[in-house]
Amino acid sequence: MSEVGSSMSLVGFTNMNFSRTSSVSSSSSLRTDVESSDSSDEMYQNTDMIPGMGMAVPIVSSPKPKASERYGYLYKQGGVKANKGWQRRWVVFNGSDLRYYVNNKSQISKRVIPLSCMQEVKHDVQSKDKDRFKFILVTNLGAKGRSFQFYSETLDDSINWTSTLMVAINNYQKNQVVSDVSVNSTTAPDKEGFVRFEPGKRYYVSITGSRLCYYHSFEDYKLQSPVHEIRMELASVKNVPGHRKCKLQLTTNYASFILAFDNVTDTLLWKMAMEDAIAEGLADDSVLMMVYKNDSNKICADCEDPNPHWASINLGIVLCKKCAGIHRMFDYRISKIRSLRMDTRVWTPSLIEMMISIGNANANNFWEFDLLPELKIEPSCNDMKRKQFIQEKYKDKKFIRPHRHQHDARFLNEELLRLAETDQLLDVMSVYLSGANNCQNHRLSYWSRFINYKKPGNTDEEHGTAYQIAKEAGQRLVMEFLYQNGGDSSASDLENSDDGRLREDVRLQGHLMKTGPNNRGFENRWCILEHGALTYYEKMESTKSKDSIDRKMILCVQESTAGSERQISAFELSTKKGANRIYLFGAENKSERGLWMRTIARLICPVSVMDHVGMMDFSLAGNFYMKNLITEDWRKTWLMLNWRVLYFVTVDSQLETIDLRKAKGIKYADTGSCESCMEHGKHFVIDTHGRHLYFQADLVRDTEKAFTALESAIKVSGTSLSDQQLTADDVPVIVNNCIGHIQVHGMKDRGIYREAATNSRIESLLNRLKADVYSVKLEEASCNEVANALKRFFRQLEDSLFTRDLYKEWIRTAAITDMNNKLAWYRYLHDKLPIVNKNTLKKLILHMWKVSQYFQANMMSVENLATCFAPSLMRTDSDNTGSSHAAGLPLEMAVVTDLMKNHEYIFQIEASDQKDSLIDEAAAKIAKANLNHAGRPQSCVFSDMMIPFHVMDSNGQSINVKVHNTNTAADILLQLRRKIPNSEDYVIYEVLKRGAIERPLLSFDYPLSAMMEWQNWEDDIRSEVKFIVKSNKTLNEIASAHDPGASLFAEIKCCAPGEKKLKKMAFKFIQAKLTSYKDAKSNHSVDEWNVEDLIFYHGVDPKRIGSGVSASQCITFVVKGEKQKSWFGRCMVFLSSEEKLKWMAALMTAQLSGKSLT
Repeated sequence: MSEVGSSMSLVGFTNMNFSRTSSVSSSSSLRTDVESSDSSDEMYQNTDMIPGMGMAVPIVSSPKPKASERYGYLYKQGGVKANKGWQRRWVVFNGSDLRYYVNNKSQISKRVIPLSCMQEVKHDVQSKDKDRFKFILVTNLGAKGRSFQFYSETLDDSINWTSTLMVAINNYQKNQVVSDVSVNSTTAPDKEGFVRFEPGKRYYVSITGSRLCYYHSFEDYKLQSPVHEIRMELASVKNVPGHRKCKLQLTTNYASFILAFDNVTDTLLWKMAMEDAIAEGLADDSVLMMVYKNDSNKICADCEDPNPHWASINLGIVLCKKCAGIHRMFDYRISKIRSLRMDTRVWTPSLIEMMISIGNANANNFWEFDLLPELKIEPSCNDMKRKQFIQEKYKDKKFIRPHRHQHDARFLNEELLRLAETDQLLDVMSVYLSGANNCQNHRLSYWSRFINYKKPGNTDEEHGTAYQIAKEAGQRLVMEFLYQNGGDSSASDLENSDDGRLREDVRLQGHLMKTGPNNRGFENRWCILEHGALTYYEKMESTKSKDSIDRKMILCVQESTAGSERQISAFELSTKKGANRIYLFGAENKSERGLWMRTIARLICPVSVMDHVGMMDFSLAGNFYMKNLITEDWRKTWLMLNWRVLYFVTVDSQLETIDLRKAKGIKYADTGSCESCMEHGKHFVIDTHGRHLYFQADLVRDTEKAFTALESAIKVSGTSLSDQQLTADDVPVIVNNCIGHIQVHGMKDRGIYREAATNSRIESLLNRLKADVYSVKLEEASCNEVANALKRFFRQLEDSLFTRDLYKEWIRTAAITDMNNKLAWYRYLHDKLPIVNKNTLKKLILHMWKVSQYFQANMMSVENLATCFAPSLMRTDSDNTGSSHAAGLPLEMAVVTDLMKNHEYIFQIEASDQKDSLIDEAAAKIAKANLNHAGRPQSCVFSDMMIPFHVMDSNGQSINVKVHNTNTAADILLQLRRKIPNSEDYVIYEVLKRGAIERPLLSFDYPLSAMMEWQNWEDDIRSEVKFIVKSNKTLNEIASAHDPGASLFAEIKCCAPGEKKLKKMAFKFIQAKLTSYKDAKSNHSVDEWNVEDLIFYHGVDPKRIGSGVSASQCITFVVKGEKQKSWFGRCMVFLSSEEKLKWMAALMTAQLSGKSLT
């Protein structure tokens, strides 16, 4: 396009700071087009990009660019002839070249213009311009030179751009130096040529070092002005499945490119060039340098090109890139090519040693024994000659040293078996390759018959092949050679599976201490974990192993205390090898022990959890059997113990956790043990608040060790608050039980937290609580002993309840005079506490407040309670005894006092939560009454309670009735009927969710028992629950629907607790058990409940009602004692209300033990 108006060449403009910065979005789908008349948006596969401008071009590295750099949005005239219209582009000048992109999120440039191609910058501003201030960048690109036209929306920005570019051009032309060489490099490329980028655009591609660039034309390549530049260290390359192996997928951190080639040879050569570029960028030569310890490996085995970095891992030779490309065309059984710089997962310690031991010189003594010197190729030979030579050398075996029995297949078979148990690696190689030659005369399928040959009559799958003999003999390098040549049939079966590839990646080597079979003393051993086995040697230089433990033999790995007197961090492997031998190893420190244990665990755990296992510390891990219900079938699982958290693998291969601090107990069970275990024995059951988990190991000893470890994790309490047995609400059970006992038995005891008790009895009680809190019967101790044990528990913690870290902030808050400010700070500090401290403090303060309400009887005022508790609850940095400094004690007491007096605000207790007091009181009194199994109180031991009963609905008349724990629903109805006219057929309903869910209380039910269940419900549920007196119509309908002979089994839509979505499951009710199944055909239950453990309601949570679902068709049920959150209970949706009534009648009748519904 010709210039418009007056133009001038700018040289002397002063550079101005560019202050506008672009907004960087998070990530977007990648779409790009290369500057051309063709649209090439489809040439890239969309991927998620790294937020911002990415790594390929550091566009925004700081808030302000350097004086010699610039970036920002400009408008550019599109097309080579500047006839495609103005397009907004993100433009970056880095001092060496100018690049422009579709936007500031794109990481693929549309063009790179090196400074060496820039000639001048012309300012093209007209007097009439208001928002288009143009400038022209003149370059030598193209036959006649090309001008790139840009404009900015402000004059200052346009001047800054032209000034920055012109200064850089002048400096370059003056000094002929570029400060930061990138694509503008004169180094000869490692690979170049035209390549087709799908869907069809051809580009000229060059690979130099670790950078790949593609250009519009060869002329642009000569000028080093690419379309885009790729840093290969951030890329990967692989073959595209199908397409005759003539396509490659080049994947970067921001996009994928599909490259198509004319033939397989070109594809291989380009792939190797890309892999070389990746390796160059990563610069990992550690394996290469080790292989170079054999000097003959420093030149190519075929053409003697120096510094080769490819290898044939089954032949044990090192090759240059060009020769390796020819090898790759062979069947993998002839030559398996891997990079010495990139394929790091392949290079096990034994493979590296094998490459050193064989080496190119020894290998060529076999392969080139009869080769005439003039036939040896040179690095500069052409591809045709190279291919012919390599094919004759390896595939045709034209120059090999002939074995004297090369035509006697039987002799070679027997000779390979004989040599396998020796350390004669080169003889094994010679016999094997000669035997392979014999097979080669037939078909490659015969190859595996030779490598897996056994003596006639041997049918043992685990013993007898050359590889198995070498493994049993501990000949590591012979075993490695045979392994790489397909000697391990199990590895061959897994070669293309995820399991096999992931297991092969698990490797480790190093020194460990090890005991003998009698565990009498530790000896230093060199240990190598590779190819799915742990092998140990007398010393590092040994090639013959002392023993090898295959992963299939390992059952469990566990920490051990053996060797602790020698400062050895030991661990043991329980195996089924031999007579179920236990192997004991020791590391120098706990860190090294953890590394070995994690690596071994990754080798034997399910593939689905390998990544998790490799990142987690644990004390015990292994393969066990488990089930969730006693009626379930046993299944295999992975079990792992980390501190006091138990991990196990679920049916759907997910890793589930159980916080053992919240488990109620663990015990052995003798009946129903797993019959699939190697040894028959007992199993154990973990009770986790309503859920029982059953576990058993293959060996009895492993079951017992797991039981011991888990029992300790469940029962033993530590010295920190978080290291205690906890309730479901994250409150130590010791605290919860002591508070509960005092609220039932000691609220009116004089000086309950002030009176002393016998020190030895307090210490004994506290020790028993710490050892196993659930086994302690607090009724056997006095209330004063329990109260003192509670205070001493807090005093003996390694950190105080209020925490040392926050002590000064609590004290400073207590000194604040403005009450609103003070309370806000108290709430803030409470929220900053760890979750166990936070919930425990709330529990304790609320308890102390309740105690203070009985001041007339117990003489424990708020101030007295603060005096008793403050020294135990608050501790300074230097105070390790629990006693407070005299100066700080008044403020410590003030903190506790303030919390008690303002507990509703600080702990954010809603007005609706006031019902909790009633619920807690009912629960405490019922517990004190010692209800029997049927719920009938054994004795009257506490006073009446006033409970409101509403007439007809929740908004109706409310009648307060004094209810004693011995009062049944029938007793209360007798009182209510005197006040409610025409109420002869009324019954009491427990109603929640604003009437959407309800159940009738039968005449012999106890309302206080129902109220005790409410304490397990979340606040938003129990705040709405009420007792309502109304017609017994529903109860009559249920009674009339009962059919004793009906068989109850059906597929029913249902919702699990905490879920809204309905799913279809099969339910069966028989012999007072309700059982659910995945579907009607399944024989394995999902859940099973005893009907006496359930509470059934009519209706459904309104949030669960969808289209076509009526509440009259629904039953909601809960498990007694189970926590209920916002989605109440489990829901069953029947096809009709009649079907629902039939089920409800059967379920409720089964709960009555012969009593009548009406």
